[in-house]
Amino acid sequence: MTPRPDILLMVDLRRSTALSRDAATALVRAVEPALATLNDSMAETLRVPLALSYGDEIAGLFADPAAAYEALARLRGVLRDHAGFRYVVAAGRAGARSADIRQVGGPVFKAASRAMARLKTRDAPCVWQVGDGLEARTLTSLAALVEAALADLTDYQFAVYERLARGDSQKDVAEALGKFPQSVSDAAHRGKLALLIDAEATLRARLATLAQSKVIDYDESMELD
Repeated sequence: MTPRPDILLMVDLRRSTALSRDAATALVRAVEPALATLNDSMAETLRVPLALSYGDEIAGLFADPAAAYEALARLRGVLRDHAGFRYVVAAGRAGARSADIRQVGGPVFKAASRAMARLKTRDAPCVWQVGDGLEARTLTSLAALVEAALADLTDYQFAVYERLARGDSQKDVAEALGKFPQSVSDAAHRGKLALLIDAEATLRARLATLAQSKVIDYDESMELD
């Protein structure tokens, strides 16, 4: 049986080079402890820990695509506060085995780097190189819709989204945020949060199915059209 591939999550921080020194320092101080927490809590699904490299890229190797997305989702709030981001999730063969993601390399990194270059050219939010061609396009389209919708939320709507997405009731959200229930309801309505949460749940469900598959197809030469 063909062994399951490594799953690479590569996150590029948008406009990081344009940040002031103080803003760049604040970004690093926020990201590094968040990565440490993720590496500890997700140790069972990580093959190589997440790390910040070159000041504007986060990368890590996972055992399955659902875990890679979960890591991204947990990082989203931190990154949103400091910089925009784009990401690639790619399945493939890693190179050298190392605890330092910068020393790993291999075909999966080459494929992800090509995809990231295309994302930067198109200013697109993400690409998934997991599964066959149709599967990868489906994941990419659904994930891109989720990221686009999230990017349009106000900070308050995003705070409401985070809590509703994890299963809190609107009453619980109102209490947690110190708001009236009607305010939370209005934020959910204006941000179309029910549709957003449903779309993300569909994405997670598909990724969970892939995570349970004995074989995950991939094409190292896959690129965006």
